[in-house]
Amino acid sequence: MARHPGERLRVAVVGGGVMGERHARTIAADPRAELAAVVDLHADRAQALAARHGSRAESAVPREVDAVVVATPTTTHADVAVGLLARGQWCLVEKPLAHTLDAARALRDPKCRVGHVARCPPALRAAGPLRP
Repeated sequence: MARHPGERLRVAVVGGGVMGERHARTIAADPRAELAAVVDLHADRAQALAARHGSRAESAVPREVDAVVVATPTTTHADVAVGLLARGQWCLVEKPLAHTLDAARALRDPKCRVGHVARCPPALRAAGPLRP
């Protein structure tokens, strides 16, 4: 979808768990973005997350969004994102990207990106210096 200068990016979040909450909060707080929808298999969880961030719960990702954050369990990333990518949707998929090599290969698409929201979580910093 073509956007006009100054128009807010409409983003849907799929997954109402911990990472979905983080993404929803970040999107809702960004004046350049709109949390357009929250999707989760558990309607009550989607509704609660959407209500906390001034959005709406949906049973599926609306076609009118500009991008989708996939924050579901890793084993479902490909199941969720492949159909969205097939319809030309930009997707940011939480890490790890996929649980198998085949699932990762299914997500090879120029419109698929991997999320790196928590680059330095407190638990990793507390572990001290790490060597590869």
